[in-house]
Amino acid sequence: MNIKKIILISAILILACLIIGAAYSIDSSSDVDGILKNVEDKFEQKTFNDSKTGLEIPYNIYLPDNYDKNKNYPLVVFIADSSLVGKGEKASLEQGLGGIIWANDSKNSKEECIVLVPTYSDVIIDDMQGNEKSEYLNATKNLIDNVSTSYSIDANRIYGTGQSMGGMTILYLASQYPDLFAAEMFVSCQWDINELSNLDSQKFFYIVSEGDQKASTGQKEVKQMLDNKSVKYEVLEGIDAQSGDNDNKINEMIGKNSNINFISFKQGTVTGNSTDNKMGAGEHMASFDYAYNLEPVRDWLFKQHK
Repeated sequence: MNIKKIILISAILILACLIIGAAYSIDSSSDVDGILKNVEDKFEQKTFNDSKTGLEIPYNIYLPDNYDKNKNYPLVVFIADSSLVGKGEKASLEQGLGGIIWANDSKNSKEECIVLVPTYSDVIIDDMQGNEKSEYLNATKNLIDNVSTSYSIDANRIYGTGQSMGGMTILYLASQYPDLFAAEMFVSCQWDINELSNLDSQKFFYIVSEGDQKASTGQKEVKQMLDNKSVKYEVLEGIDAQSGDNDNKINEMIGKNSNINFISFKQGTVTGNSTDNKMGAGEHMASFDYAYNLEPVRDWLFKQHK
């Protein structure tokens, strides 16, 4: 099945996710709208024309307020889910926390960084009917390389993260190009385990909701692969996404100094314990912001170096 046909199938399933998940929102303390208002106009919109693939990728880029070309900054690359395909270059900033929370942390002097948020006109990777990959994956790698040399970026502190399709992309890139990122944060995603063999050399957090069947299965497959290679990792299972004690639990986990960490949210806690959740649709999209709101995970990411 070609990518164009997959877009139609994806759109139907995504609509179901949106209908089921729309009523569920992250705790108001995260103030998604307030964060967006605080940082959206700080992102500049540009376009990357990739001479190697012939593809064009529009993207958003955030630079710290006092950007100094004589300093080296960490780079965070965020890739959104397929529900935003073809909706314009700013769409990836306007759906939840994934693309903007890093800029908000930077603006608040928590961790100055550069943030790269590409957007796409087509689905770039999909597992709806087999495992479909497009040339946009290679173009995305080339975009990251281009941005890394065009701005004052610390090559040892490039971080990859994404949700759903974006998480699949980062999973794939991290394994195929194991020297690309210093660390990753995979959110609500999965990919063909046969193409993820190099994840054992990476530093990452892999976060899913237990009610998201596909992402949970993908997470379990990665654990099994690591077990087969005798690679150690830490696991925090079944936490309440809305609990105020999650930071303490995650900090305790981080204190064990593992390069590889897995978190799962207890089923129902990202959707307000709704029972209307066919195939984990609401669990899937509703989990995105809960993952990105885990401050200890964001702090951990920035502490990782190649």
